[in-house]
Amino acid sequence: MWLGGTAVAGAVLARWQLARWFTEQPRYVRERKVDGLEIRCYAPHWVAETRVQAPWEEALQEGFRRLASYISGSHQLPPSRAAAVADPDEPVESTAPTVRRQPEPIAMTAPVQLQRSAPLSELPVKPEDPASHVVTFHLPRGRAAANLPAPEDPRVQLSYKPETRVAVLRYRGAHDALTMASRSLELLVALRRAGLRYRGNPQFAGYDPPSTLPLLRRNEVWVELEAS
Repeated sequence: MWLGGTAVAGAVLARWQLARWFTEQPRYVRERKVDGLEIRCYAPHWVAETRVQAPWEEALQEGFRRLASYISGSHQLPPSRAAAVADPDEPVESTAPTVRRQPEPIAMTAPVQLQRSAPLSELPVKPEDPASHVVTFHLPRGRAAANLPAPEDPRVQLSYKPETRVAVLRYRGAHDALTMASRSLELLVALRRAGLRYRGNPQFAGYDPPSTLPLLRRNEVWVELEAS
């Protein structure tokens, strides 16, 4: 019994620490590897986004809270029409009444992304300085405009992302502002060596909750590539 309990506890711990293995991720095609980077092409899909004016870690926490609230049920589903009971002796002239549908949780996906929205030349000198950030959740596959609930929080916006090519640098450990800045520089230097052009700011992509041990965390830095 002791061995059985230990095995169960170990399985639960592994499931908790490696939750990303059981979490949906957006589909992509890995085109190639270049100087330690992956070049990926992501299929079109919907995302939920929110803009936060705060230092890096505060922006990530606040943005996550808003978006988690949205997918947990802080939204409004399009009303459905109740089926009208037809009287065979009278023509149907009126429209069936609308019925407010109950909120339905939306599945969590990975990664959660954070990107500073200001140009690189305008970024704060210190990581603790407030800046405008955009935090993004990828919505599950199969979602379309017709079946996406509207956020109740006006700070949460839904948008459709077209097919996108990105360069990705993967790393483990901390995901604080200084580490992100260092990894972003590493990514951009590698792109310059490879002769690849990018646009926009690098963005952090985190696949694990903060409770995950740093050694087990999957972190990435993405940047969108210009059309070749």
